[in-house]
This record gives sequence, C-alpha cells and structure tokens, in this order.
Amino acid sequence: MLLALELARHGVRPRLIDALPGPSPLSRALVMHACTLELLDRQGLAEQFVAQGKMVRAGSPRLCGAPRRPPRPGGRFLQRG
Repeated sequence: MLLALELARHGVRPRLIDALPGPSPLSRALVMHACTLELLDRQGLAEQFVAQGKMVRAGSPRLCGAPRRPPRPGGRFLQRG
C-alpha cells in the first residue's frame, strides 16, 4: 500500500490486487517503523496514523494464542559479536 502511495505521488497509477474480496478484520501489523512514518509524513498522513494508534511499551509474543518462546541466544538469526 505504501509503495502504491509513493508511485501515485510520482504520477504512476498503481492497481492493487488482493485475493480477499474485502478488507481483513484481523490486524496485519504490530508496529509502524520510522521509515514508514517518514513516507506517510510526505503525504501529510503520519500524524493521523500516530493519533489513531496505540502505544505499547511491553508485550509478550504469542502464536495462535499460545505464548511463544523467545529466540535462543546464538541461534540462526541472532548472532552476537
């Protein structure tokens, strides 16, 4: 969606195609990264997103409702050094 917004800003008319017949009632994002907010700010939209968001200071990861173990130190994707 953000790519479509940027393309439109540069004069390209994107077409969004999704297999679902309408918007999902489920959340598909947990955080909004700084670079995303910067792109939204170019369109004057960042403040609206921040105002409607919820600040979360701590959390517990879950997978299908069950608590999820944190990654093991030194695992495949966590390298110390």
